Amino acid sequence: MPPRSRQARLGRQAPRPGARSMISPEGEILIRGDFLFMGYLNQPEKTAETIDAKGWLHTGDVGSIDNEGFVKITDRMKDIIITSGGKNITPSEIENQLEILALHFRTPS
Repeated sequence: MPPRSRQARLGRQAPRPGARSMISPEGEILIRGDFLFMGYLNQPEKTAETIDAKGWLHTGDVGSIDNEGFVKITDRMKDIIITSGGKNITPSEIENQLEILALHFRTPS
């Protein structure tokens, strides 16, 4: 089994040629490269919120990059998660469902 510190790492930063990643002063993971999308179709304001003037995509994830180049996500900039289907949910919605499940499966004392 790998050491515990390696289990929480996602992988090496920006593994593609020409790709770069860094941590912003606020702790947000930023990525840049020609593989990124060009922006939101007909939504320049939304694009500007996501990709800054220097071409850095703001992931919305807070994290770190260790001295071996591995990325670790530790938090979110906002408490909203956008699912692959495009639905916005808050962590509290997930927490509430987990509490309901925990109550349902709790064994009587």
